[in-house]
Amino acid sequence: MALVVTIALLMMKYQRQGNDCVAAGFLTFLAGESLLLAGNAAGLEASVPSYVGGITLWARS
Repeated sequence: MALVVTIALLMMKYQRQGNDCVAAGFLTFLAGESLLLAGNAAGLEASVPSYVGGITLWARS
């Protein structure tokens, strides 16, 4: 959870500085990590789609 909060703060910092490409990278990473955390709440079988989506976004950033 601390990683998600840190990524959100870094995204806002770079977006306010005008570094939109860096902020977009952090936003993509944030979306992937959020999907990974949300998948943990479901059971093992139900969390597979969100896990795959999170890993896909995480790998792209």
